[in-house]
Amino acid sequence: MTSATTTSVYASLIAAIEAKNGVLQVDVRRLRDILGAGRTGSTVARTIESELARVGILHLPPTIPTSQDRRVVLCTNPMVKIVIENLRGGDVEGRSAMLAA
Repeated sequence: MTSATTTSVYASLIAAIEAKNGVLQVDVRRLRDILGAGRTGSTVARTIESELARVGILHLPPTIPTSQDRRVVLCTNPMVKIVIENLRGGDVEGRSAMLAA
């Protein structure tokens, strides 16, 4: 699904994120449209996650929702990325502690 056009669209997406100080909230629909997919199923959501990682965009929630109307936060700001990575790590540690109890 990735093409040269898709890559340039991600460059445009990165520019839009950076224009908002490195953090931007978008609908999953917009991310799906970048791929040219007709429906946001689990395969498309995983592909979106892979493509965002490939171009250095971190996102919350950590799993892209399959609902096209859900919003996700996209980030290129290094300081915010650190916060997001710590939050993600905290989520994993918190779940592990709950399961162990």
